Amino acid sequence: MDLYFLQAAVPLTKTITPTAKLPYPQMKNFTSHKEVVNSPVEFFKAVEAHASLGHCLLKGQLARPLTNEPRAGTTRTDDLTQWICLDFDRFETPDIDDQLQAMGLADIAYVLQYSSSHGLPDTEGTISAHVFMLLDSPVHAPALKAWLMGQNLTLFRDELRLSRCKNQLSWPLDITTCQNDKLLYITPPVFKGMKDPLQHRIQIVTRPLLQLPADRIGERHIDALKNDARKALNELRIAEGLKARTAGTSWVGSTEVVNKPNVASVTGVKESGEFVRLNLNGGDSWAYWHPKDNFDLIFDYKSDTAFKTKELLPGYYADLAAQRSAENATPTEDGDLILAFRDLKSAEYYNGLWNPGEQRLELYRAKNETQLDHWMRSHGRFVGDFIPVWDIQYDPRAEWVVDEDKHLINTFTPSTYMRMDTDGAKPVSLEKQCPDILSVICHMLGERTRTELVDHFLNWFACIFQRQHKPLTAWVTHGIEGTGKGFFVNRIAMPLLGARNAISVTVGTIEDQFNGWLEGKLMVLIDEVDVDDFREKGRITAKLRNYITEPTMPLRRMRQQTIDVPNHVSFIFSSNRPQPVFIPPSDRRYNVGNYQAKKLPIPDEGAVRDQLEAFALWMIQHKADRKQADAIIHTPERERIKALSITSIVETCRAVTEGDLGALWLARADETLMAESGVINQHTIIAQSYNLLMKKFIREARENPHGTVTRDELLTILQYNVGSIPTSPNKFTSLLRHNGIETTRVRKNGQLTYGVAVEWVLPDWLEAELPQPVPAAKRATAPTPAAATKRAPKKARV
Repeated sequence: MDLYFLQAAVPLTKTITPTAKLPYPQMKNFTSHKEVVNSPVEFFKAVEAHASLGHCLLKGQLARPLTNEPRAGTTRTDDLTQWICLDFDRFETPDIDDQLQAMGLADIAYVLQYSSSHGLPDTEGTISAHVFMLLDSPVHAPALKAWLMGQNLTLFRDELRLSRCKNQLSWPLDITTCQNDKLLYITPPVFKGMKDPLQHRIQIVTRPLLQLPADRIGERHIDALKNDARKALNELRIAEGLKARTAGTSWVGSTEVVNKPNVASVTGVKESGEFVRLNLNGGDSWAYWHPKDNFDLIFDYKSDTAFKTKELLPGYYADLAAQRSAENATPTEDGDLILAFRDLKSAEYYNGLWNPGEQRLELYRAKNETQLDHWMRSHGRFVGDFIPVWDIQYDPRAEWVVDEDKHLINTFTPSTYMRMDTDGAKPVSLEKQCPDILSVICHMLGERTRTELVDHFLNWFACIFQRQHKPLTAWVTHGIEGTGKGFFVNRIAMPLLGARNAISVTVGTIEDQFNGWLEGKLMVLIDEVDVDDFREKGRITAKLRNYITEPTMPLRRMRQQTIDVPNHVSFIFSSNRPQPVFIPPSDRRYNVGNYQAKKLPIPDEGAVRDQLEAFALWMIQHKADRKQADAIIHTPERERIKALSITSIVETCRAVTEGDLGALWLARADETLMAESGVINQHTIIAQSYNLLMKKFIREARENPHGTVTRDELLTILQYNVGSIPTSPNKFTSLLRHNGIETTRVRKNGQLTYGVAVEWVLPDWLEAELPQPVPAAKRATAPTPAAATKRAPKKARV
């Protein structure tokens, strides 16, 4: 059989003086020693040897050896054991053998170890001792505890008393000594100013049986025993004029606690290593304790009972909670405020540091409360009985970072350039003081020198830097590789705005359903963008439009609900492709630089870095025009991308609704080419029909610009200009409706059908190209060849 003894940094013994008894030291780290014993004599020798070394005995088996470390998690509650410990605490009896005989144990050999208090003047007439017996076969530890409860409730019922706090029984025979994690103190006490009244505190008592037969251990169910204990408790409470307890127990983590205990008062407090020992209601045993770094629960080592501190000792708890709150709000020696909280909107946990002197905020997500607790403990702080709720914001316009009183955190961190002292600074000339930066911007926008387009961009960027207004427009820069687009963002924009406030992403990031990357950003560069790369062009385009203009935006991180946050993000789109983005005809969001076909000469990074401070000062001095930043500047490249964004069906329907005969006429097929080729197929048939229809519209427009286009005529127009058009009336009507043409019932050529009214526009250049019609008056007076023959006079016969 294995016995385990534990060694600590100090001897595990009590110190007793004529006026005081110091409790056993509460230690956290232990080193284990294993002894193998097979008889009471060997048990006695092992206990005596380790007692002389200041060790204690562990009731239970260790899962692994300990070397100056905590023993948490090294024992198991249900492990089998082959020895018992009977702990008589101030038991009123002249001889311990009388009690053992009453328990049916008089024939069992045992090791007797008198406790530190035994033999003192104030314990006269009582016995305080441990009795160790071996079992003839292993027994589960919980069964031993139940057996000890039964012995108390039957044999020693008259000795049952209320504990000092009146919430549980004080057992004459300790019921906790057979638990597999119990520390049994065996080292004799240290007496100062007095002598030990006993010469031998550890003895062996021989009896006929060397081991206790396990079948003498009762098997009464623990729940029945608890019911009997509750009855005994209430009988004693009623006898003292207290109400019977009806509240049960609950679990706090893995600890069972007594619910709704009677409030007790603290009459003694002392620190003992990493623990705090308490006396309650005038007691002197220091039986109540809690870890120094966690006062949420109060434990009673005599009864193996736990209580919520706020219920048992509300005043004590309030004092410690206030002390903890004050400590948590006190900066460290380095001036750091330790943060651990739950965010109001996202319900996520955060830990971090805030240094007001350095204006430095470090904030990181934590997975759970345990990580928050470990974070606080690593800085000598404690979370407390609840996690405080803070509100995380990103507000570039605010000057504060952490508001401790209101529990607010502003995650915007201004760059060093934003915090520059500009008092007394002279006006900055970009051409003279920032030539390299200006050159990069001009080249990126496809300009050789500073132009109106460049100034439009500079004003837009200054609005972002000044942080007082989010422009409602974005910029598109495009050209071949190496034109300065990435250099501007990485070497100019990010240092000026702050690395945390700007980010560069790709098309795949935009298409992702999660957009947490937008959180806490002033500017986003979308690199290598091409509208044709979007899997869902319409949805992504609409998403980008909202990001550019809406005051708030939905933010969704993985495994979190979507939340709306203020939108401070501005966008630059960079591309080497001809159509980076989709720009509809009515768009007021996208500014477009000129296409840059030449590579930017490699910039002098050192010179650019040296010019950043002057460029930042220029932007601070610049009187930013918000209206201009919200407006687009028209450029040929913008019109070209707009044209690329218009689909053939949209363009064709627009020509019809606007009566643009010029556009429709120029789309017709070459009749001479069709006649010469002699090819007859579906395409040529539709082309011939389209050509005839155009001539018809020209005639009608010359006679009356207020015209009508029937549904069949619309079908011919779209089949020729677009192709793959549904021919069924309902589907075709729906297609027209989705593209801005709403057909109604009309009458044309005497027939009622569906169509649309148009106002034909016949441009002068087209009129000049077409054959001129013959005036109606001339057509009426000019005789036909047949009529002239009919009216000619006959010649006279000769």
